[in-house]
Amino acid sequence: MAHHIMQLLGQLVRQENERSMRENLERTLMMKNLTELNLQRQQQLLYQAQQQQHQQQQHQQHA
Repeated sequence: MAHHIMQLLGQLVRQENERSMRENLERTLMMKNLTELNLQRQQQLLYQAQQQQHQQQQHQQHA
């Protein structure tokens, strides 16, 4: 009887660990996606700023 209970407890602990690991993995993947989106946005903003700076330099040269 006690052996059976220990087996069940072991099974529950394993299942809980697996669930926890899955949740952590999902969270990590979500953070990765958000980080990639942020990086893309930053690159876009940097590109736009460089374009504006380039246009301003051209205007100054022609002025």
